Amino acid sequence: MQMNLRHIEPYPQLKRHINKMWLFESNGRAPSEDMKLIVPNGMLKLTTPFQNGVSGKNERNFHLSKESQITLIGIADIPAIVDVQNDAPHKNIGIEFSPVGAYRIFQLRQSELKNNLFLLEDVIGKSARTIQEIIANTEVVGEKLQLIRSYLIKLLSKFEPDLILDYCIREIENSNGLVTVTTLEKKRDTVADGYMRNLWRKSA
Repeated sequence: MQMNLRHIEPYPQLKRHINKMWLFESNGRAPSEDMKLIVPNGMLKLTTPFQNGVSGKNERNFHLSKESQITLIGIADIPAIVDVQNDAPHKNIGIEFSPVGAYRIFQLRQSELKNNLFLLEDVIGKSARTIQEIIANTEVVGEKLQLIRSYLIKLLSKFEPDLILDYCIREIENSNGLVTVTTLEKKRDTVADGYMRNLWRKSA
């Protein structure tokens, strides 16, 4: 059994929104005695198998992403087991989003995705189906990577930044999750007041 995991650099516009991006390749299914366990880390992920499908299951759900189907994996607090669909060569593009990136790009409540897996086309619709088909019909791996990165930038550009949310996420990250809700609420209100004053000055 041979496996290869290669780190992919996101475009500069996406660096704040993506924690990790990778290309995974294997020449078949891992032996049954090898546990293919994914430990939850609370991050939203996107997977694009473009040679051989991949399955994922946890204590609540089972999901199969067939070849070329883009899947959105919600934040999780329970472990999952993944495997390739068939005992054959497999290639997959994976992306892990930062907390701010998950919201800014997809504009979804994380609670709606928690411990679940969805086809991206079922969540976003036509544009996801279109990019999925284009990636499937593109032979060169480098071009597939370029397409998916460009698509994420396009999704990101559709929405204005939420400065208050961005600020709150930064405070949580900078405090390693130790900031209290009361403190965060007070700081948020201060930032919101400053933001509104800036808007008023620009419109005056």
